[in-house]
Amino acid sequence: MDFRIKRVSGNLIVTFPYSMEVVKEIKGLGGGKWDPDLKYWKFKYSKDIYNRLEAIGKKFNNFSKTTNTYESIPIPFSEKTTEFINTLKLKGYSKNTIKSYKGHLLKFFQYIDYDLLKINSLWVKKYTLHLLDSNGLSHSYVNQAINSIKFYFQYITEDIESIDKIIRPKVEKKLPQILSEIEVKKIFDVTTNPKHKLLLMLTYSAGLRVSEVINLKLTDIDSDRMLLKVCQGKGRKDRYTLLS
Repeated sequence: MDFRIKRVSGNLIVTFPYSMEVVKEIKGLGGGKWDPDLKYWKFKYSKDIYNRLEAIGKKFNNFSKTTNTYESIPIPFSEKTTEFINTLKLKGYSKNTIKSYKGHLLKFFQYIDYDLLKINSLWVKKYTLHLLDSNGLSHSYVNQAINSIKFYFQYITEDIESIDKIIRPKVEKKLPQILSEIEVKKIFDVTTNPKHKLLLMLTYSAGLRVSEVINLKLTDIDSDRMLLKVCQGKGRKDRYTLLS
């Protein structure tokens, strides 16, 4: 296992291939924070935490460490990232999309080692192949990463020429896994909490997304017409769906 510790401006950045055992050890230290965008754990630096992390690394083999002290994102890239996020907000993108796009852009910056000269279509092509070959990620994931980078080219660097040269993988078509009525009933039967059961039944019967069902209000229920109003769902669109 490639367990790494890096000292970055008063913090300790910890990366490793996913392992439930390692995650359990990391959580046991306390004070750590998982960054879902950059895929690393971050701790405030202290000699004690460093030594305990080092012990975990040695326990799971192939431990390596670097003690470079520098800003995790160079200032020019940090400024561009802020401009990127603000432009997404002005364009009306949802919080989830902004979070996803930001994560994809930061990963691309990391891949090119924060080199301004590498922000071009050639390196986007190399990055796309890296995602497809090295990590085995889905085409839909890679396409979202490309959407993020294209947005950066279009609105931040205004490099239209690079946009035209970007190649994206063909979208995969997969059949969804659908639960049978018996399987769905088993899920309902083992759910004893009334609120949780209601959430599951509403999600199943009305075809709701998680974000939609948790944001429902009593005023969204039209019991006369047996309809549910979904306010600002995916794409910031309102819609009606059936109330079972």
